Amino acid sequence: MNYADKSRSIYGLDFDELNNYIINKQEIPEYRARQIWGGLYHNLFTNWDEFTFLPKKLRSELMLDFLFLPFKPQLTVTNINKSTIKVLFYLNDKYPIESVLMKSERRWTLCLSTQSGCAMKCAFCATGKMGLNRNLSTAEIVGQVIYFLQWLKTNNQTLTNIVFMGMGEPLNNYAAVNKAINIIKNYLGTNIGARRISLSTIGIIPNIYQFSKDQPQVNLAISLHAPEDKLRTQLVPINKKFPLSDLISACHDYINITHRRITFEYVLLAGINDSLQQARQLARLLRNLICHVNLIGFNPIDNTEFRTPSKETIESFANQLSSLGVQATIRRSMGITIHAGCGQLAGKL
Repeated sequence: MNYADKSRSIYGLDFDELNNYIINKQEIPEYRARQIWGGLYHNLFTNWDEFTFLPKKLRSELMLDFLFLPFKPQLTVTNINKSTIKVLFYLNDKYPIESVLMKSERRWTLCLSTQSGCAMKCAFCATGKMGLNRNLSTAEIVGQVIYFLQWLKTNNQTLTNIVFMGMGEPLNNYAAVNKAINIIKNYLGTNIGARRISLSTIGIIPNIYQFSKDQPQVNLAISLHAPEDKLRTQLVPINKKFPLSDLISACHDYINITHRRITFEYVLLAGINDSLQQARQLARLLRNLICHVNLIGFNPIDNTEFRTPSKETIESFANQLSSLGVQATIRRSMGITIHAGCGQLAGKL
């Protein structure tokens, strides 16, 4: 594989930008842009020499102008049953990101990062404890997809789903994330359909509205974690700026615009947000929404007093929601032993 050090990554260009690049070349027909795009995202070529259908002069110019992956893989870890693979990448400025590939039955799901670190400071999240290093570029987001597509191809496997649930708050890096989604779902390339892509946000309300217009077919997940403002602000400090009443109102608007169901993610913390009374509060909060709740037992991180509720407590919470008409699923965490589970990514292995 070819890793960029200082040069511009080709994965930062959407199709129109690539087409304009070709148009600006003298005596190069526009169809070359489609050929290049197919080589990048369908054939998954890893260097310009593989583009043998292009004239040598154009290949030489591309080689000078663009390299491929804009980061370097540093370390890879796999859990015992090989169902979860986590890769630590170093960006060109040495900041870390992590991506996780998960296998479930016949499905391969890739969990992407959109920032190095995170500014949201959620109390139970290792990434939040890092603080924010910086936003990722579109090329650094798309590059994660390409890296794992290439890995899967060598193992005769296919990527089926993508979730923007790794390091960072995707809606705080909106422009790069939106552009990356458009590149990923382009039917001429990887052709991963919008409904096989999910984005998780803590609830950045202005960009939820924008997301509903730009990506109405991409699945939206809201990280909730508490049924009332006082507790949610303790767990999720951004709630002070975007309180639950405003967030739920934005969710209603999202559903009205997209006609899509919202998923709410709820990390259960023993003795904090896992009581049956809180389950009833949560049901009242969500009762008029087309939604589904994913319940996630807290995944252990360093330097915290939070604990995971018992299996019985989690099941009782789920049953209480279901009895009140709110669909709920207990989500099985994957890769906990290699610190690849929800809230465990910390830029180190």
